[in-house]
Amino acid sequence: VGGAPIEIDDDDDVFPHEDPDPVATAQQYMSQLEGLATQPNVQKLSEEEKHKLVSEVMRYMLFSQYRDGAPVQKPKLSEHLSKVAPELKRAKVSTYVIAEAQVKFNEIFGVEMKELSRKQQKKTGAARTNMQVSEPTKEYVLKSLLSSKVRRQFIDRPEDHTFRGFVMVVVALVSVSGGEIEEDTLWKHLGKLGVRQDDESHPKLGNVRKLLDKLCVQRYLMREKDIK
Repeated sequence: VGGAPIEIDDDDDVFPHEDPDPVATAQQYMSQLEGLATQPNVQKLSEEEKHKLVSEVMRYMLFSQYRDGAPVQKPKLSEHLSKVAPELKRAKVSTYVIAEAQVKFNEIFGVEMKELSRKQQKKTGAARTNMQVSEPTKEYVLKSLLSSKVRRQFIDRPEDHTFRGFVMVVVALVSVSGGEIEEDTLWKHLGKLGVRQDDESHPKLGNVRKLLDKLCVQRYLMREKDIK
């Protein structure tokens, strides 16, 4: 939608204030897991069942993040677990399984399976009057726990710098506009930098409009529809 507003979803992930603390993160998720492990439904699971379900969550997250980098909604994970183990559908153990997957990702891969809360779209006019309040949808992404120094030395590739630079410029423009900007206005600012929305073969960025769509898919930004 050309005139739809775009806003920052989680600028801490774009401009982190400091390097992650793997030890503190591990302790946080382990404490959460220990609290859930005492639930009666969880205690009825065998170790084999736990291993199977946790492995499925980890596999689902890895493939989903590799495919497009989009966050995975908790209902999608729960639905997948129900298909893998239909007999456990009523046991309501998905929260525990996800918590153990978070611990395993930290221990095995050195990455965080971070929980996000999806913001609800704002509505204006008559739509606001009819809006029903609902809980934010929980989503998960995989986030490296390596320090920025180690990432630069062993992980980051030169070809990634262009995309990261585009992300930083776009998020900065949205940020200085108060956290929200009309999409048309954003394109006007980018045009002054030589980045046009109709450019499908930018020498460094490729299809620029698809790249902005990618930022929304990966939750750097959130695009809202104008609802009158």
